[in-house]
Amino acid sequence: MTDADHLLMAARRIYHELNPDTSADEAAGTVTCPADALFVILEHAGLLGDAADDRLSGHAADGLAVGVWRAQIVVDEPAPLSPEPRSDCLRGDVFLPPRDHED
Repeated sequence: MTDADHLLMAARRIYHELNPDTSADEAAGTVTCPADALFVILEHAGLLGDAADDRLSGHAADGLAVGVWRAQIVVDEPAPLSPEPRSDCLRGDVFLPPRDHED
């Protein structure tokens, strides 16, 4: 991020575009920090939220859970997707069935 104030103003404008029934004060109360701004920008770009769910809904019959997502912004973390002990995303193959015993 090179200009936090400009980013917040742009994200609030985008938030209002995505939610036309909101006021400028409501947009300012919702988009309060760079993390909020990033989520609004990602949603507007169709990478997060309803637009992404709509684009992925064709894969629901293939076993994809649509409408369920989690996003997290990690600041100043050199390895946010790391194994134990922090362990957030690298949990082995999450598509394998659970083991009954350890090898």
